Amino acid sequence: MLSLGGAYGNYRLASKKDARIVATHIWNTYLAGESPDRPLGNAALDGIDFDIERGSRFYWDDLARYLNAYSTPERKIYLSAAPQCPMPDYYLQAAIDTGLFDYVWVQFYDNYCEFSPNNVGTFLQAWNQWTSTSVSKVFLGLPASPEAAGSGYVTPDDLINTVLPFVKSSPKYGGVMLWSRYYDVRNGYSPQVNDSVNCLPASSLDLLQLELSAEWNICQMEEQFILRVPPSVAERIERLLNENASSSLDGSLDVSFSEDGRSGTFMIGDERFPASLLDLPCIVESYKTYDDNVLIKTADVGQMIMVRDEGDAAVEGVEYKHGLTPPMRDARRRRFRREPDLNPEVVQRVEKDLLNIMSGGTVENVETVVPEAGGQRKKNAPVAAPKPDEVHVKSAGGEPERSDSDDSLEPES
Repeated sequence: MLSLGGAYGNYRLASKKDARIVATHIWNTYLAGESPDRPLGNAALDGIDFDIERGSRFYWDDLARYLNAYSTPERKIYLSAAPQCPMPDYYLQAAIDTGLFDYVWVQFYDNYCEFSPNNVGTFLQAWNQWTSTSVSKVFLGLPASPEAAGSGYVTPDDLINTVLPFVKSSPKYGGVMLWSRYYDVRNGYSPQVNDSVNCLPASSLDLLQLELSAEWNICQMEEQFILRVPPSVAERIERLLNENASSSLDGSLDVSFSEDGRSGTFMIGDERFPASLLDLPCIVESYKTYDDNVLIKTADVGQMIMVRDEGDAAVEGVEYKHGLTPPMRDARRRRFRREPDLNPEVVQRVEKDLLNIMSGGTVENVETVVPEAGGQRKKNAPVAAPKPDEVHVKSAGGEPERSDSDDSLEPES
């Protein structure tokens, strides 16, 4: 692989055309093309790695498309990238989102999502985000020694016993990337990891992964639903959870549904309650925490099993329109309520009157109601707005001169 970019230098792609020119140059000079100037002679590299850390973030996706266009069934051009672990990566996210990259070695160091005993939750969340992208394989990028990076160094023991059992549970796990070969040779990092993993019998290694994954999988996405029960049933469930199930009178919980998948029966102990599977008016997100510090999303909940006492009426339809909390009462109807029908002429006239008021004028065609003696009300005639070309000039006495139309503005006696 030939790696492009790096942390030093001044480089960028100026346009889509520029990306095509660079792709052609790379193909002819380093891949399987032809050029009189080939630094590696007839040797053809297998692909290109994107390590973009400077310059502009534009047109790298175009370069990936142009390079991928050279792939054939006989000879594939491999593409890889080395983004920082916080998503989205500023420089490379658009290129990675093309789905053309075979390998992504994510740098889990020198940033906030690196692994440490006090940062497990953030690390797990970042790894799950990367393994949910469209890339084929994701590599865990680590520094090979404490001197190789400012932070993020993971000891071989921690990597073997704590980190690898989790990351290897993903089908997109590709391996571990170390920065760099120089520090790896000095620290002897990779031999320690390879020897330690290889010396375990297969059964022991599988057992180790199984034991640790049971603890770490609490941060995986799950399928969840909400169970709503009457208060008396809730007390029994809480008692069952807090006691030994074998010694409790309510020794079992179960729910079954009829063929329609919506109506069913909820059982606690020997007692049965009618139940309904209802859709919620909106998605409810569920979160867990591994370290009482970082919350990690684990599910999108869209349905609820509502248990009711015998004799209570079932909810009509398949949706529980009031949600889970009082502020969500009839939320869908209120959110998508019909806008009132307004006459466009009325709206235009009101806007015009507001502009007149803001400019110091009056409102046209407004009927005012003046109370009379005895509680009777009298409607005044409509008030006329001043003419646009009307100008008030202040006289020497300090009072503005009146026009003929000013008399119409006097209140009726």
